[in-house]
Amino acid sequence: MIRFITTMAILVFMAGFNSYSQGLSVELGVEWQRQDIRFDVPPLLPNKSATTPFLKVTYRNLTEDKLYFRRIVALKTGYPSIGHGSFIKTEMDLPDQVKRHLDFSGSSYNVDLSSLNDYWDVYNELADRSQSYTKDAINGGLSKIYEVLRAQKLLDSLAPDLQLSCFSDPNKKTIQYMEAWNSYLYEISGAQMDFAFLEKDLTETDIKNAFQSKFVFLKPGEEHTDEIDLIAFYILGGDFTFRVIDDQLRGYFVGVDAELLEFPSLVDGYKLYKGTFLTSSAGIKIKHE
Repeated sequence: MIRFITTMAILVFMAGFNSYSQGLSVELGVEWQRQDIRFDVPPLLPNKSATTPFLKVTYRNLTEDKLYFRRIVALKTGYPSIGHGSFIKTEMDLPDQVKRHLDFSGSSYNVDLSSLNDYWDVYNELADRSQSYTKDAINGGLSKIYEVLRAQKLLDSLAPDLQLSCFSDPNKKTIQYMEAWNSYLYEISGAQMDFAFLEKDLTETDIKNAFQSKFVFLKPGEEHTDEIDLIAFYILGGDFTFRVIDDQLRGYFVGVDAELLEFPSLVDGYKLYKGTFLTSSAGIKIKHE
């Protein structure tokens, strides 16, 4: 049995507004949605439906200008990327590792999101962030679950007759994760565009094509909402507070050799938004019983 409580999102006003004062808001919220489950990982039941949480990130343009800016949450094949430490070497297939996950119910974590980092940082709320620390074990658990879900989503499009062992379609052949990676997923993963590999400023053409999914474009008064599946958090359990830790949106990104590279000031008539913004946090509690 799972008991869950969603807390109220609280609007936080960032200090030091510039000429675009309160020109943008980035609001977090959690919504529970019913979805069909194919994932054979406890506490989920395969081929059943379950009500699971989704993080909603809503961007609102509060100005009279057309704006564009880098997304706070960048998704990789539809799922968040979780930063993690080194994994223990094992011969066990990754889906089998996921099935034997730990339960983190009763522990409390902060989940930090930032436009400067595509990876979510999940850490115990008691951790001393002023000191060096080892990433909590929950990071590895979350990362493995999302990697399996991401891999199966790619298999569904590249080899629809195949599935990993923690999925339960009787009409599909089961394949091990490393076999799927070597045969189907490696080239796709390598082709995904990432700012960290760039050596020059982005052009207007770059943003409109290869990198468009990393940006939001809003007309005056317009809003846009991204939904992020929190099913891995649901599976592992725990108390989570999702927070935007940026104090402002910046007009640059970190490229190769930690070089600061710039976004164009104008893309198709949309101005680059740089500066402070309104934001909020959202909390969720998941307890397995």
